[in-house]
Formats: sequence, structure tokens, C-alpha cells
Amino acid sequence: MRGGDEVRARGAAGGSAAGPSAVPVVLFRAENPASLAMTRTLGRMGVPVHAVDCDSDALAWRSRYCTRAVASEAVRVPDEAAVQWLCDYAARFDDKPVLLPTFDTRNLLVDAHRQRLSQHYLLPQPRAGAVARLYSKRDMHALCIEHGIPTPRTVFPMDLQQALEQAEWIGYPVVLKGIDSDRLQRHCGKRLVVVENQEALRRLWALCDEPGVANLAMQQFIPGGAQDTWAMTAYFDSRQECRFAMSGHKLREWPLDGGACTRGITRPCEPLLEPLSRLARVVGFHGALDADFRYDATDGRYRLLDVNPRVGANFRAWADANGHDVVRAMYLDLTQQPIPQVVPAWGRVWVNELHDFQACLAQWRLGAQGLPRGLNDLRRAKEYALLSWDDLVPALVIPRVTTRALTRRLLRGLHARRGRARR
Repeated sequence: MRGGDEVRARGAAGGSAAGPSAVPVVLFRAENPASLAMTRTLGRMGVPVHAVDCDSDALAWRSRYCTRAVASEAVRVPDEAAVQWLCDYAARFDDKPVLLPTFDTRNLLVDAHRQRLSQHYLLPQPRAGAVARLYSKRDMHALCIEHGIPTPRTVFPMDLQQALEQAEWIGYPVVLKGIDSDRLQRHCGKRLVVVENQEALRRLWALCDEPGVANLAMQQFIPGGAQDTWAMTAYFDSRQECRFAMSGHKLREWPLDGGACTRGITRPCEPLLEPLSRLARVVGFHGALDADFRYDATDGRYRLLDVNPRVGANFRAWADANGHDVVRAMYLDLTQQPIPQVVPAWGRVWVNELHDFQACLAQWRLGAQGLPRGLNDLRRAKEYALLSWDDLVPALVIPRVTTRALTRRLLRGLHARRGRARR
């Protein structure tokens, strides 16, 4: 398909909370469930959504709330070409639209070219360097230490010998994880591994280390179950004031060894907001934050594991009683509209039905629980990532998307095995 070809255009369906002349949104990458969720959130407000991608199976394109599906290679081309395409596309609007990037790479692209893109789009305006500092696991860990935010002991070994020495200081077991977790998964099929002893560290370092690339971090392992695993999503305005925040438990993840939340339940946990607010003030952050915490029973503190300075992949898991979420809060703030007060719906269950089934199956194979119990959990959800009775078509592509995902996974595993064999 040629860049910029529009494969579908129609009036947005749904509500009109944002008014008949709502400011449009350009959604930059539209292929995954998070993009679909953003499209639904905005479309139900009556906001026109222009979803840009080059994947014929882009989930957001299937939604009845997608106003215009825009086929373009701009989501994959080098940065300068992508920025130029975005600037050119904005020229079709009478006023500035909102630009909403998805995926870390596109979010970093927008951050690096924020000054130029702000001439054409409405964007959050964090202090220069704020987004990069929060994305960097090294910088984020240093910020936590400097400002007294509880976080696991973390080191960044350059080689195996250094890792062996630092693991003794941290104390086994330790977590070996990717500084760039997506890169690590492409390299060896893992995002993180728990290392029990020195022998295991030698073996797993050989598996995970990518020669010539310092991409491994080693972190203190904090034991606990789903009740100790917490997530929070929040939106901070230009004055670093929190305008939306919801928290909850990550009940299941996929992959099991530290993946994305597949089943979440909203639960109150006020201690999580203060450290995030402190980070936002320190770096001058404006925008959406998604963070993971772990409760440490040894000292009763919630330790910050990770921060993503963007809309979380599963942000709808943390919606309130009125369906208000972090995307809606950001849109209303950028378009200078009042943001409604959060009305918590504690105990609300959200499920990514496709990935949660995979997680249930994996747990069953490991003997952790019966498969029927896991499948019963699917029926208890208040909201699903793909299936929605007012927007059924996206769920119909599940078989094709599943086949493609399995194929990619098999190819990644084959690539990783070949890479290890060549060493």
C-alpha cells in the first residue's frame, strides 16, 4: 500500500461527550490491543480518530469508532521521514489535532521531535529530557536512590565476572532483565529470568547476553504473589499535578516471566501515588505514566520496579466507575476541557482474553491451577480487551492475529537458537 492511502473513512460512531466539533486525534500506530482501546475510548466521546498504520490487520482499523484508517509506511520509516509525514498530514486539519503515539519507539520519536511536532499538533510538554530519563532504567534507578523512593537493589554489569560479583552483593535469587526488554526478547525469547544461584547465572548470562550490547540489568528479587504485584496509571498536567490515577493488582501476566498484565483488578493503594508524583515533579514530566510496584513484606514498603512515560498497554484495566481513563484525561486536558473527578470502581476486573488464555494454559501446564478455573476467570471480567458488544468486529480477527503471533514467536525462538549455536 502506498504511504498515505486512506483505506476507510466514515463518521465516528458513538457518544458526543466531546461535542460535535471535537478536536481530532491522530493515532500513530494502530495494530495492537492498546491502540484499539484508545480508539474506543476516544470514539465513545465523539472524537474523530485517524488511525495510522501499514498493517492490514491493525486492530484499531476494525473498530467502528475509527473515523479514518490511514495506510502509511510512516510508522516504520526513519525518524526524519516519519516526522515530515506527520507534519504534512496535520495540514489537512483546520486546527491542531492531538497526536497520540503508541509503542515505545514512536513515543520516543515524538519526544525527540516535540518542538517541531508541537507546531502542528497538541502534545504534552514535559521538560526537555524528562521522558528519556524515565525511560532509562539507569537514570530512573538513580532518581529513586537520590530522592528516597523505595526500589529494588539494581546493578548494570558489563560482563559475566562483574555480574557474579554484584550478584553476591545483591543476594540470590536475582532477576536478570533487559534494559531494553523488547530487544532482549528478540534476542533470546525472554524479557527477564529469575536466577537462583551462581551456576544458573553463568548459564543464563550466556543465553541473554548479546555480544557488543550492554543490555542487561540485575535486580533484587522480591518474593510474593499476585496480591503483592501492583500497577498504577496516572496523568500529570503541565504543572505536574496529578489529574487522574487508578491502581490495582496484576493478577496474571503473559509471558509468565514478567510480561504484560492479562488480568487486572482495581484495588486502592494510596502509597503508590506519592513516589510517582515525586518523580514527575523532579524531572518536570507532563503526560501519562504507567508504573509497576512490588510490595516488600520484609519492610512493608512498595518498591517501584518500572516506569513507562506513556499510556500503558493495558490502561483500560484501570478505568473508573464511569469508564473514565488516562487517555480521556489527557485528551480533555490537551483540548482545555474540564477533567471529571475519578469515581473508583474497586474490584473491577479487566481481561485481555487472548493473552490471558495463553497465560492460563501455561499455568495449567506448570500445575499451578486447573484450566477450568482459569477459564472461569475469563467470564468474570467487567471489560475485555478485544470483545465489546458495541464494537464486535475487532474480536473477529482473533484467529488470524493468534496465528501470526504464534508464527512470530516460533521464528524468534528459532532465531535465538541459531544465534546460540553460532557462538
